[in-house]
Amino acid sequence: MKHMAILILTACIGFVLCTPTVGSAAHPWMGSGTPVVSPKGFTQFCTGQHQDVSLCGPVADHGKVAAMMPSLLASLAALNRSANGNIRYGSDIDLFGTQDLWAIAAEVGDCEDYALAKGKVLIAAGWPPSSVWLAMGDIVSPTGGLDREAHVVMILRSDHGDYVLDSLHDRVELWHASNIRWFIHQVPGDAANWRVIIAAQ
Repeated sequence: MKHMAILILTACIGFVLCTPTVGSAAHPWMGSGTPVVSPKGFTQFCTGQHQDVSLCGPVADHGKVAAMMPSLLASLAALNRSANGNIRYGSDIDLFGTQDLWAIAAEVGDCEDYALAKGKVLIAAGWPPSSVWLAMGDIVSPTGGLDREAHVVMILRSDHGDYVLDSLHDRVELWHASNIRWFIHQVPGDAANWRVIIAAQ
């Protein structure tokens, strides 16, 4: 997804709020800034043969967030661990013969395919669709360097903050605790527009 990272950075030029964001420990929820055009792969997912209405269609409970408690957080971690263990990584080139094709992973996929699969399971399990959405950013290495290949994860917005379900590890953590420098997030129910992530609303 390296070309996707370049597209996102290009779209951000001229918008102060589009500066890549690292979460603030003082605020457990991501803030939403400037609207931007959805990633091409997501738009194609929502209009093509791989679409899923639960992840792309209208959201009736817009603004509702998930009520989090210790037992549900444990269930969320189990879901993330299960998906990461049951899906193996495979690039879009290897799977589909093209770049940046988004699809719900069944047995194999790349980061956005893992994320879409987790979103489908979350919604099917009864989590509010308006609290289940994708987010994109750069991976920050332990030495502080950046992997310029854009990374997509599933976010669950709860009354305790925005939790990250990452395909690169099994732990579930608040967005500001992750090793991701954030760019944009999905707007549930809107296949055409995402929003720039800012530190807090």
